[in-house]
Amino acid sequence: MFHRRLLLLGSTLALGIAILCLQLLRVTTVNHDIAIVEASQALVQRQWTPTTRGRILDRRGRVLAIDRPAFTFAVDFRVLTGDWTERNARRLAPRLHHRAWESLPVPGRETLIANLSERLEEQVQSMWNELAERTGRDVVSIERERDNILARVDRMHESVSEARNISMLRDLARSGHAISQRDREDTADRARAPIREQRDVHPILSGLSDDIGFALLQRAREVVTLGLDGDGDAITIPVFPGAVVTDTAQRVYPLSDVTVEVDATRLPGPLRSEGTVAVDLRGVGWHVLGETRRGPRAEDIDRRQVYLAGSDDAENRELRGAYRREDLVGSRGVEWSAEHQLRGLRGMLQRNPATGDRSSAPPTPGRDVSLTIDFALQQRVRAAMAPELGLCMTQPWHGPSDLPDGVPLNGAAVVIDVDTGEILAMVSTPTPANEVEEGVWTPDPLVNRVVAAGYPPGSIVKALMLPGAVTRGRYALGSGIVCTGHLLPNRPDLFRCWIYKRYNITHSPSGDPIRADEAIKVSCNIFFYELGRRLGPDEITDLYQSFGVGRTFDLGVGAEWAGSIGPLDGSVGAPLTTSDAILMAIGQGPVTWTPLHAADAYATLARGGVHLAPRVVRDGVPPRAEPVELNQSAVNTALAGLRLSVSKGGTGYDIAFEDGREPIFNVPGVTVWGKTGT
Repeated sequence: MFHRRLLLLGSTLALGIAILCLQLLRVTTVNHDIAIVEASQALVQRQWTPTTRGRILDRRGRVLAIDRPAFTFAVDFRVLTGDWTERNARRLAPRLHHRAWESLPVPGRETLIANLSERLEEQVQSMWNELAERTGRDVVSIERERDNILARVDRMHESVSEARNISMLRDLARSGHAISQRDREDTADRARAPIREQRDVHPILSGLSDDIGFALLQRAREVVTLGLDGDGDAITIPVFPGAVVTDTAQRVYPLSDVTVEVDATRLPGPLRSEGTVAVDLRGVGWHVLGETRRGPRAEDIDRRQVYLAGSDDAENRELRGAYRREDLVGSRGVEWSAEHQLRGLRGMLQRNPATGDRSSAPPTPGRDVSLTIDFALQQRVRAAMAPELGLCMTQPWHGPSDLPDGVPLNGAAVVIDVDTGEILAMVSTPTPANEVEEGVWTPDPLVNRVVAAGYPPGSIVKALMLPGAVTRGRYALGSGIVCTGHLLPNRPDLFRCWIYKRYNITHSPSGDPIRADEAIKVSCNIFFYELGRRLGPDEITDLYQSFGVGRTFDLGVGAEWAGSIGPLDGSVGAPLTTSDAILMAIGQGPVTWTPLHAADAYATLARGGVHLAPRVVRDGVPPRAEPVELNQSAVNTALAGLRLSVSKGGTGYDIAFEDGREPIFNVPGVTVWGKTGT
C-alpha cells in the first residue's frame, strides 16, 4: 500500500513537471516571437500631445462653437505641504549614500536626510521661480495661491473630520456600547483620516496659453540627477516635483451672448416707439448647439469604444482617441450627436527603452460641423421672443386670461427654407441661461419646444385638411358648405364655430355656402368639421401621417416628439370615432405634433406635395424628394386661402387694441401666406 501511494505521488509530480516543461517549450520555441513582442510592448512608454475639438459653424461660416486653448498647472497637495520633501528625503537618502549609510550613527544619518531634504526643497522653490518666469507672474502671487489651497483643504479636512467623528460616535451609541474616554480618542483619531483633497493635485495656474502650456508640459517630464559624486547610487527627481500639466481647453460659444437692436417702429401700437430697442440675449442657440462637460461617463466611454473599434487602424485610433478623465465630452445637442466628428485624436510619442525604437503621430484635430442655421436670423428671432420686448408677454389686448399682465410666455419658432428643407432658425424659450440669471430653475428650459414638446395642432391644419379631403374624394372643389354655427342641428352646444360661440353669428349669415378658400380665410370650424366627418377616423389618420405625424426627424439636436394619434384617455387599442375625426379636422381631439411638424407640413404644401426632410446638420448629401399625393388644384386653393387669411377680413390680418385695429404684417414688399391657430 505504501509503495502504491509513493508511486501515485511520483506520477503526479512527474505530470506537473511535464506540463511546466511543455509550457516552457511553447514560450521559448513555438510562441517565442509573440512572447518577445508582448514583453517588449509592456515596456513601451508613451507621451501624449493634446488635440483640439472641431468647430461648429453656421451656414455662412460663422463660428458658433470653438475650443479656447488653455492649460492648467497643478501640483500634488503633498508637495504644497512639504510632506513630499520629508518623505522622499528619508526614502532616497539611504540610496544616495549607501556606501556609508550602514556605518553611520543615527545623528549622522539624520544630517544626510536633512541635507537631502534641503536639496529637494530647493527644487520645489526652483519650480515656483521658473513657473513665475515662464508665465509672467510673480512668485509671491503663486505662493499666495499655494497658501490659499492649503488653508481651504485644511478647513475641508476639519469639517469632514468633525462630521465623521459625530457619525462614528452616534453609531457606537446606537450599538449599545458604553462610550469611554479611550473610545472618544480612538474615534477622533480615525475621523482625522486624510480626505481625497489631501492626496490629489490642485490647480495653481489656469488658462495658460498653448506656448506656455506645451513648454511647461515638456519641463514637467524632465528630471534632475543627484548623487554623481560616487558616494552612492545616482537618483533622479522631477524638475517640477509633483506637477501635472493638463490640457483644460474651454468650449466657448462666441455668438450666444449678444445684444440685438430691434426696430421699435415696427412693433404693435402700444409697444411702438422711435428708434431701436436693445435686447440683451444669453444662450442663443443652446437647444441646437447643446453643451459639453468635463469628464466622460460610462455610457460615453462605451459609445466611443464602439465607434473607434469600427474605424480604420482601430488599435492606433483607440489609443489616441479614447477618453481621458478630464476630457471635454459633448452632452447635449449637436455637441453630443456629432461627438465623433468633432473629437480629434491625440498626438503620441512612443518609445521602447528595451529596443530603442521610437515612433510618433501628430495630433489630429477634430472635424468642423456645419449647420443649416443662419445664426444672425436665429438671434433676431430669439430677440423677438424675448419677454422684455413685449411680444412674448401677457398684454391687455390678448383678451381674457387667467394670467395677469406682464407674465413672460414660453414659446417656439422655426424657420424652414422651402426650396431645400434646411432649418434656418430654431428657437425655444426659455433657455437655461436666462433661468440661471434670474435665479429660477424649472425643467422647462431644458426642453426644445420646437421638436420635443407635443401640442394640439389647432386651426393651422385646416389648410392641410382641404387638399387631403379633395385628394381622397371627400370634397369637390367649387362646392360649398353652409356655416350653421354648430355642426349638429339639434345640439348647439357641440361642435360649434368659434364665431358662433363668441358672437352668436355664423359665416353664412344669408344661408349661402362658404367656399374652401374663404373657409380658410375666416377659419370656419363648421366647414372643416364637415370635412372631418366625411373623412372619418381612418382617412384623417392617414392624412396626418402623410404629413409626418408619428415620425421623428432625427436632427441630432436632442430628444424629439414623434407626434401622436390616439384617444385622449391614452387607452391602447381603442379605435378612433367619427367625433374624434371631426375634432381632428380643426386640429383638436386626439392628435399632437410639434412646431417643426407644422413647419414641415406647410413647406410640403408650398412645394405642391413634395417632402424634403428638414435638417440642421449639413452633410453634403442632397435632400431626397419624396412625393406626398395631393390634388394640385386643391393645393392652389389652400394657398389662396392662406393668402386671404392674412389679407383684409382674414383672421390673421389685424390686431385689435383699445383705440382701434392695425395690420399685423407691416413691412412693405413682403408677401405673406399664413394661418392663425389656437
